[in-house]
Amino acid sequence: MPIISGPKCTWLLLFCLCLLYLTGIWLFSEGFLLRRTELPLNSTCGDFTTEVSEHARGSCWLRPRFRKVVWVIVDALRVDFAFEAPVDRPARSYEGRLGVLRRALAEEPQKSRLFHAHADPPTTTMQRLKALTTGGLPTFVDAGSSFSSARIAEDNLILQLHGHGRKAVFLGDDTWMNLFPSCFHRARPFPSFNVRDLHTVDNGIIRHLYDEVAKDDWDVIIAHFLGVDHVGHRLGPLHPAMADKLNQMNDILGRLLAVLPPETLLLFMGDHGMTETGDHGGESESEVSAALFVYSTEPLFSKTLASEPRRLYQVDLVPSLALLLGLPIPYSNLGAVIPELFGWQDSQAMPTKPQEYILPLEALHLNALQVSRFITTYAAQHREFSAETLLKLNRALLEAQALYHSARSAMGSWNSTHETNVAIAAYQRYLYDVRKMCEAGWASFNIPMMVAGICTIGAACLWSALLAWGGHQHSHVFYSNLLKVFLGFGIAGAIGVTFLSALFGTALHDLPFHAAYGLTLSSGILLGYKAFYLSWPFLVGSMGRTIFGVNGVVSALAGPGLWLVRCLSLFSNSFILLEGQLVGFLFQSSLILIVLDAAHVCFHSTSLSAPQKQRALRVVVSVAIAALACTRTAAMFCICREELPACQPSSLLVPLPSGSVRTLHYGAAIISTTVICWTIRRFLVLHGTFKAFASPPILLVRYGFPVVAVCLGGHWGLELMSGERQATAMPRWVADIFPRIIFVLLSGGMLLTLWKPLALYTLRRKDSSEDLLTFHEATFPASQDRIREVVPRIYRSLKRDLSRSLKANHNGVQIEESSSETKLEVYGLGAPYSVVLSVFVGILIMLTALLHTPGTAPAFLLLFASMVALLELVAALSAASPDSSDARRVPLLSVVAWILASTRFFYSTGHQPTFPALQWNAAFVGFHGDHSTNMLPGLLVVMNTFSSQAIFAVALPLLLTWPFMRGVWDGDWLAVGRKGQTVNGLVNEQRESEPKMEMGLRDQPGGLSVALLRLAASFLLLQGLQLLACMLAAAWLRRHLMVWGIFAPRFLFEATGFMVSSFWLLLSVALVLHTDTRLTVWLQHLNSGFPR
Repeated sequence: MPIISGPKCTWLLLFCLCLLYLTGIWLFSEGFLLRRTELPLNSTCGDFTTEVSEHARGSCWLRPRFRKVVWVIVDALRVDFAFEAPVDRPARSYEGRLGVLRRALAEEPQKSRLFHAHADPPTTTMQRLKALTTGGLPTFVDAGSSFSSARIAEDNLILQLHGHGRKAVFLGDDTWMNLFPSCFHRARPFPSFNVRDLHTVDNGIIRHLYDEVAKDDWDVIIAHFLGVDHVGHRLGPLHPAMADKLNQMNDILGRLLAVLPPETLLLFMGDHGMTETGDHGGESESEVSAALFVYSTEPLFSKTLASEPRRLYQVDLVPSLALLLGLPIPYSNLGAVIPELFGWQDSQAMPTKPQEYILPLEALHLNALQVSRFITTYAAQHREFSAETLLKLNRALLEAQALYHSARSAMGSWNSTHETNVAIAAYQRYLYDVRKMCEAGWASFNIPMMVAGICTIGAACLWSALLAWGGHQHSHVFYSNLLKVFLGFGIAGAIGVTFLSALFGTALHDLPFHAAYGLTLSSGILLGYKAFYLSWPFLVGSMGRTIFGVNGVVSALAGPGLWLVRCLSLFSNSFILLEGQLVGFLFQSSLILIVLDAAHVCFHSTSLSAPQKQRALRVVVSVAIAALACTRTAAMFCICREELPACQPSSLLVPLPSGSVRTLHYGAAIISTTVICWTIRRFLVLHGTFKAFASPPILLVRYGFPVVAVCLGGHWGLELMSGERQATAMPRWVADIFPRIIFVLLSGGMLLTLWKPLALYTLRRKDSSEDLLTFHEATFPASQDRIREVVPRIYRSLKRDLSRSLKANHNGVQIEESSSETKLEVYGLGAPYSVVLSVFVGILIMLTALLHTPGTAPAFLLLFASMVALLELVAALSAASPDSSDARRVPLLSVVAWILASTRFFYSTGHQPTFPALQWNAAFVGFHGDHSTNMLPGLLVVMNTFSSQAIFAVALPLLLTWPFMRGVWDGDWLAVGRKGQTVNGLVNEQRESEPKMEMGLRDQPGGLSVALLRLAASFLLLQGLQLLACMLAAAWLRRHLMVWGIFAPRFLFEATGFMVSSFWLLLSVALVLHTDTRLTVWLQHLNSGFPR
């Protein structure tokens, strides 16, 4: 009875397993990454009418202080960009460039002020714009909304302007148009997401800004410049292009100060900062520190300037700007009024007019009432704040109000200024305490949903263990009906729970959650029944044979032990910060353990002679040293987290200001690409498949790869020239043509390889012998009984005439004798699976290398070399134990090393599990203009980030096929794998058990499918355990100080990486199974030429 009812069943079983993992990720994410509930309420002019002072009666909350506002946002304008360079070191590119700003502070201190504005994380542009208009606090999960900016429904400044008949004009970043559609009197938006474009948005604003200021039909002008941010992303803040861009912003500021109309307030500010590599999105000091320069055409401040800019929260601008324009403060605002903007000088000097010093107090009083109303309304609907904290805050508000009324009563007396300052300080403390309560309270979690997600992942891990170690005498229990039972129970459970939920009145949007609950519950019940009642004794026995059987004591605890250390490290923020180094250490440890395991097997082998054992050990140690060298070299490729200030990033992974260094980078990139292409080509030549001219994989390697290498060189050359004047003068299509050629060639080659993966070449010649087959690379036919008769018949025909002239070379076994009969030569049957997988890996390496900077190309070469070295180690271990009872089972330690290598090169290709480390440039490789949708740029960024996981997932089946392709120890190093079936092996009757290379995977019906299923299940099990550890760490440490800075991003990156790996693993398994199906058809067709 077949173990597996076909390749489709194998793939569907893996697909269902991946779907179960994805369900767990979804459930946990919905419970862990919650959004703050938005209240659909708006402030109106009729609010707090009894609290408005007499001189403000007839206005909206407060009488307007300014008639117009020009609001200039320079994206990513860090606060130190406004400073001069220290005298004890040379100036950096971004220092000392805003001379107009410093001149205004020095010459007009009563009209200008510079503030150090703190931007609440996540420091992504859409979240900052939302905070700057609503006054609210963004939540962590909102960072993902930067790709899909939706209309802001909460009360905000733009809606208040529009609702009260004020005319707002907008210029710049088109994100505003998505957030506030139909709210502007005039708008000139420009595409914003293309970080490769340094000038289009800024130049477009400059063309219209001064004309708009000269008009009189506006109340607020908003201009959002993007050049500084794009230079940071593209080239870094130290690049000379940053100096040019800041000089341009300085000129704009100078021209604006000269043309501002009377009674106008100018705000010149950044929405966030940037790291020293030009990134942002996190919560490091450099990312949250933004500049806020305020200039008034009328005297507004005291003549005394502080030595350092005062620190305030960026959202404090929202209530201040609303009241300065005579508008209601947005309903959900949590910012505190900036008293300096209302004339507060924090001095004991009594003003000439009492309303001049009471005005900031009245503004804070209205601000506090608005915040109190919001908190009271929110707390009544959501139980996220403790009653004790709310009571304490209420008492603080009453105390501040008492001081407010006392100060108003003392207006004009000798101590009125002091009482005003005391009341202002009381209101500021109250607003600060409310903010801190909200920051803590909005980190709320849906615990049942999180537990459901964790349990689902746990169930999926158990299913993976059953698939990985199932088979043999209970194989029909595990495989024959497992897919039907799994689908039946899962779908029935999901439908049943969903129906009951709907019956009892569950909301429509909650039904998917209940369906997932049903799927998890039913699959868990089925799993328990299968595992513990039917198959537990066999499961333990099978695991025991796998762990303690063939490979000795070293492999008993090596793989599980290493993976336990790996998973436990995810509970420590210190280990996560240094995860690249830790994973590198564990990978090197796994290599050493494999060597020890091979030595143990080799010394105890009864089938190898003493010289063969010595040669085997020399080879294993040599390959291991090469792998260790690659790993140690790869550790030099790294970027640094902001939490590690002492870390120095690799010079290959940072923007390059020097021309000579650029040349070195370019040369290294070209050499790396050439070596990878040549190695794959040489591999195909050695295995004889390069003669298959009509095969899509061979055509791609023969003609496509050289073209791709040339285009990569052209693209990287232009990439290194970016920022130079020659590059800016080039037409846009020049920068796009090379990547697009690569996309077309590689994507087309990938599709054709999936369609026709078989790379075989047959050659018919005339010969005097009876019907003969000549196989390249130790070829053997299929497992069907009729086809299996071909090889014995060839043996018998050869034995009848040993005097025949035979010639063997690396292109196969040649049989030469003049005759008129036909002889058939077959090339490529020794490694049909490894060949197509190696081509597919090459496609993916070059495709992902295209999405990286040229300096990353050597890291991809090291990745490729480490992968080959690890495969050679696994093959050597398998070849040293030819008497193994199950050669199709890949050791668990090998899979552990494979995944550790994948994670190691995630860091070596210039990535970190943080949002600031995302390489947004990848979204515009080959697409100079703006994308019509966010799907394509999102996919490009994901492939850039998780390129290592994708490559190792695609190459995973090589762990199974490579040892068969390499063969066994036979005098020479893996002689069968290198030179193919020897002549003596064909004619010697005693050696009919000669290794069959990859055709040996087909000896048993369904053997390849079962082996692939076990290997893929082992891979998913280890990945699932790592994902489960991230979930448990995030759940257990959800109140940890670093949960949103370290543990939450680590979970998101792990979950996304798991999904990417699962997709490419399913594609790779489908490729191997499709290759096997095409090979079976080919052999059946070939067998028709050998009748009984």
